[in-house]
Parts: sequence; C-alpha cells; structure tokens
Amino acid sequence: MNFLKKYTFLIIVLIVFQASAQVSYKNQTYKVKGSKIYIDNEEVTSKLSEIEKEQIYILKEDAINADKIARKIEKVEDKRKDDLKAAEKAKNKLEKKHKKTEKALKKHKKELKNKAKAQKKYSKAEAKLEDLEKKYTKLKRKGKLSVDEETKYLDKIESYKKKLAKAKKKLRKT
Repeated sequence: MNFLKKYTFLIIVLIVFQASAQVSYKNQTYKVKGSKIYIDNEEVTSKLSEIEKEQIYILKEDAINADKIARKIEKVEDKRKDDLKAAEKAKNKLEKKHKKTEKALKKHKKELKNKAKAQKKYSKAEAKLEDLEKKYTKLKRKGKLSVDEETKYLDKIESYKKKLAKAKKKLRKT
C-alpha cells in the first residue's frame, strides 16, 4: 500500500511538472503550460517573438531534463547506499564467522594441550608405579625387607595405583 502511495504521488508531481514549468528568461519568470507561456497568470504567448518563445521552450525542456537527470542521480545514489550497506553487512558477517572460527580453533588447541598433559601425567605415574613394584619385588626376593619396610612399600604402591587410576580417569575425560 505504501509503495502505491509513493508512486502515485510521484506520478502526479511529474504530470503537474510536465504540464507547467517555471523558467527564468531575461530577468523575467515565465510559466509554461503546454505550448502557452504566462507571466503572473496572464498569457503572453502572442506578445513574444518566435526567438523568445523558442528560447523559453528550450529552457523548459532543459529544466525537465535536469529534473530527470537529478532523479536518476538520486536513484543511483540510493542504490549505491544500499550496496554499501549490503557490503558492510556481509563484511560484518564474515568477521563474526572468522571470530567464531578462531575461538573454536583456540578451544581445540587448548583441548589438545590438556590431553597431552594428561597423557604425560599418566605415563609418568605408570612408570613410577612400575619402578616401585620392580624395586619392591627385587628387595622382597632378596629378603632385605623388614615388616615395617614392606608395609611402607605396599602403602606407596597402593598410593601410586590410586594416582595412576586418577590420571587414567582424567585422560579418558579429555
């Protein structure tokens, strides 16, 4: 509906403008309606010479053409503004997408770093437990462990097993 109102108004203005145009010629303002020329609502077409009439008609056509050109320029400017807005919107969308991708990449790197750290802790805990169990079995085989020392070793082994289980759980989590 708004579209129809806009263009109806524009068409009416164009018809009125084409039907009558004001022209300045030799410090006098003339109103041209069709083929008739007026000064202050008084027809002066017959009082003017052919050269003056031609000059006034040419000025009328120039005024009409200038108005058409002005409207075309305005349309081009409006289109340019719309294109700029669209380009800005597309640029903002790309920047937002780029930021989202960077954020995802950063998160992925952090996850990889955490996983590597968890793997390192697990391997270290596994190696310590293995070394402690070897030492314990070696000393027990040779009979060099007292009851207190054996209890301490078994407690240490149990402690390392818990650390290993914790590191394994953390590794699975990442």
